[in-house]
Formats: sequence, structure tokens, C-alpha cells
Amino acid sequence: AGNPDVVPIPKIKISARAGVTGFEVDDDGQHLDTYPIERSWVERNGYSQSRLFAMKVKGHSMEPKLYEGDIIVVNTADTKPVDGDPYVINFDGEVVVKRMGRDAGDWWLLSDNPEPQYHRRIVRSKETIIIGKVVKRDTTRI
Repeated sequence: AGNPDVVPIPKIKISARAGVTGFEVDDDGQHLDTYPIERSWVERNGYSQSRLFAMKVKGHSMEPKLYEGDIIVVNTADTKPVDGDPYVINFDGEVVVKRMGRDAGDWWLLSDNPEPQYHRRIVRSKETIIIGKVVKRDTTRI
């Protein structure tokens, strides 16, 4: 707090919901935590502090790139899919972190984990809302 070289962004728990934005913050009426980001990083990348949030990765579908417990920073201003890039997505009412992939004219949600239970899923506009692009990760894994 008080360091001009650091900007705090909300560190949130989110849940999916139907509607225009596709998500809501789960704060249970409690004060939200913040996550410190270097101001120079935000400015260098042209991000708006108000459009960034941080969240904890859950599950193993994105290993070995993202591990359970990693913190990711999401840019909600960037919702246009790019082949191969990771996004936080409301997929049929579930918040997931997946890569977007283009194949045979369709968009797919892809996991990094090659295990068969993490198969790809086709994107359908009514059941898929891109919340934002993953732009940074903080991990304790080497």
C-alpha cells in the first residue's frame, strides 16, 4: 500500500451466470483481496487497471502451463479470440481457463493437459462467453 510503482487489482473468485457479462464476482459481502501489479508492466502493455483482475487457477486441465494454485491476471478488455491464446471463459455456466483454437472453421476450447478427460470442446455462441484474456501468471513452480 502506498507504493506508487505498484497498482492493486482485484483478486476475485468468480462464478458464471447467464447474461450480457457472463460472470459475477463472488465476494459474499466481504472486502475483496487485491493483487499487486507493477505499474510499469500495466503501462508498457497498454492495459487499463480497471479492466484487470486476478484469480487463482483451479484444476489440472491446463498443466503444464498453468497449475492449480497459480495466480493469473485477466484483461476483460480483450475478448476477441486469438488462436492458441488462453482465456477465462463462461462455458455453459462454468468458469474455465482454456486456450482458444481454430479448426475447420470452428472455435474450440483446448486444454494443455493431454490426458483424455481434458478433451476439446466446440464453442457455441449461446453457451460460451469470453470473460477476458489471460495476460500474466504467477507461479511457484519452476
